Amino acid sequence: MVNLLAKSKLHQSFRQAKKIRRHRRRLRREGIEQCLVVSAYPKSGQTWVSRMVADAVGCEMVAYLSDANERQPRESGLDLSELLDDVVVARSHHTVDLLTLGGVKPDNIVSVVRDPRDISVSGSGFLFAADNVPSEERIDQMIDQMVERQRPDVRWQDMRWDDFVQSAIRRNVLMVRYTDLVRDTAGSLKKILTRLGYERSDEVIGRVVRFHNFDVSKARAAANGRPDVHQYLRRGEPGAYRDFLTVRQQARIEGEFRQTMEYFGYL
Repeated sequence: MVNLLAKSKLHQSFRQAKKIRRHRRRLRREGIEQCLVVSAYPKSGQTWVSRMVADAVGCEMVAYLSDANERQPRESGLDLSELLDDVVVARSHHTVDLLTLGGVKPDNIVSVVRDPRDISVSGSGFLFAADNVPSEERIDQMIDQMVERQRPDVRWQDMRWDDFVQSAIRRNVLMVRYTDLVRDTAGSLKKILTRLGYERSDEVIGRVVRFHNFDVSKARAAANGRPDVHQYLRRGEPGAYRDFLTVRQQARIEGEFRQTMEYFGYL
């Protein structure tokens, strides 16, 4: 039974890698030579980071790496007359191991890491309820998902939070903590851009950061009548789990993921 399960997961990995390669071939046919990938476990700030990187680089953003070439609506704090037409930024919930298996160069990957306690709260409302409001029952469901993968219908979830993060550590890609992104957004964005091979002035980075500020983005989504975007932006504050997790829930997360949490300074 164990061997059958391992073979099934290996087959699934190769199938996903094949989709990634197919998508990258489609991009190359469009003249896209470089695909910059922001990889993260869901509800880790990936969309926010992807939009800032695409804005600062001056290129379009695709929805997800293994999906069709769906371009995301561009939201920019810069007055650019032309965009780079040979570069795109793509989001991905694939592990870095799977991305590299799909042919993505590690130097083109940025991994965003968020405290799993905050993820459990953020994901509980968004993934398990239409109103995006956390509750003890929903948080338990999210923790089960992060630990035991109890919802096979959730397409992105095929491994535990710590296994997902360990994949990025093994491949030595740039890893940025969500906490640091919030505390020093400009400095973190500059670090990301430099690693990806793009130098931008402090003025440009400052304009991008101000435009994509959490509260500003949330207000803009509401003003533009985009409840779909507004729903994603619940709170975004590191450490907000303290207002929601029970002692039992916090102990479970810390017990399951202690080694990786200590590695990133969360414990």
